[in-house]
Amino acid sequence: MLSVNDRINGNPVHQSEVVDFQTCVDDTSLGLLNRKGCQWSWCNKREGTDRIYSNIDWSLGNSYWFIQYGYTEAIYENYGVSDHSPIVLCTEIIRNHLLKPFRLLNVLLQEEEFNKLVQEVWDQNITRYTMYSVWQKLQRLGSRAKGMNRVYNSIDKKVEMLKDQLQEIQKRINNDLFNNTLILEEKELLMQVENWQVIQEKVYRLYKRKYTGRNIISTICLLGTRVSELPCLDVNIARNGPYLNREQNLNKIKSVSDTKILQGLKELPSDKAPGIGGFPIEFFKKYWNIVGEEMIKVVKEFFESGKLLKSVCSATITLVPEMASPYFVKEFRPIA
Repeated sequence: MLSVNDRINGNPVHQSEVVDFQTCVDDTSLGLLNRKGCQWSWCNKREGTDRIYSNIDWSLGNSYWFIQYGYTEAIYENYGVSDHSPIVLCTEIIRNHLLKPFRLLNVLLQEEEFNKLVQEVWDQNITRYTMYSVWQKLQRLGSRAKGMNRVYNSIDKKVEMLKDQLQEIQKRINNDLFNNTLILEEKELLMQVENWQVIQEKVYRLYKRKYTGRNIISTICLLGTRVSELPCLDVNIARNGPYLNREQNLNKIKSVSDTKILQGLKELPSDKAPGIGGFPIEFFKKYWNIVGEEMIKVVKEFFESGKLLKSVCSATITLVPEMASPYFVKEFRPIA
């Protein structure tokens, strides 16, 4: 037993009875596995007050076990015909399949179908304040654009499938050279292959720009150097140096203008990573004539109230491994 509380009924357990086993577990750096099922691992199965329960069977693991199989649980099953609870360990990896956050592909911004979808969603009337309305419209737009995203994510398969169909049609034409139905099918497939290859090239350029930019950014060090102490503010400079007058102070706290908001958007890089909603900066630039009026109201609402929706304030944290086979949390680098 590991503790004086590992027995119910019978003779009480004294600390001197468990100290050797405790020391052995500590010296060998063993730990208890997660446990489910029966609370007690042994029972004498006697009647009434003569029945005794105790924990004398344990499931233990060392550090390597917890690294490799930290997700496993020890299931203490019912006693059955035995006095002891059978302990079952399952080392099967249970993976939680989480939904990937929505990320709009920039190539969709060139599609007429998506343009119509943006206009349709933005024409919807959603009550309550503007920030909530905009967020709901972005969510609805993202939900309906997921299907289009999936098509472009599997574009290589789409092109290969069309090429296979074209090969099959052309084989059939070889056996029936003047079959007008097959010739028309061939023409239609050729047009589809050409159109999808153009889209495929757009997607390739998008990913090339994305990863090239990432590689450039990764080579820049922004941490600076560490200093032993920081100099204090010189009070005389603060008192005697230049300062803002009242007019300048009032100018700093005046309401932000529509022009300033649009200017701030234009100055943002188009390839900047999308926010929690999954929409890149390029989306807002392209459809500013549709979404701009409400986006301006959202920005002004924030400056007036100082409040943001909880959904907007959240972020997706991704753990990026810093080595080939990471084992510990400290070997990952979180990015938002």
